[in-house]
Amino acid sequence: MTLEEAAEDLQVNPGDYNIGFMGDDETQFTACSLQDLKECWEVFCADEGISEDCVDYVVAA
Repeated sequence: MTLEEAAEDLQVNPGDYNIGFMGDDETQFTACSLQDLKECWEVFCADEGISEDCVDYVVAA
């Protein structure tokens, strides 16, 4: 699913967020808003060569 779908019920405030993806991988970003988190995710996906719609979950760390 997309980051927006995974974070649908999450209120994103300044802090750290874990994003699980592709079944068994996870990464963490510090973000101030959902838009900020989305931008971090997009850059990460481009750098790693993965699809942006492979998110399993988003949780506050």
